[in-house]
Amino acid sequence: MTTIELTIHGMTCGGCSSRIERRLAGAPGVISAKVDLESTVGEFTFDETKIDIAEIKRIIDMLGFAAVEKG
Repeated sequence: MTTIELTIHGMTCGGCSSRIERRLAGAPGVISAKVDLESTVGEFTFDETKIDIAEIKRIIDMLGFAAVEKG
């Protein structure tokens, strides 16, 4: 299991963060997805044998947002 934090750009309301959480929570290999609108940070716990960081970022991008690794 791996946990990462991503900064997510483009969120404007609680619906945005909820949409990202719901979509990623349903992705194979994602164990938990928590997105905080105020800090624009998403925390994702996942099974790296089933999904990788690049795929998580791709899903977020497909929803119309931009995700970058915190650092």
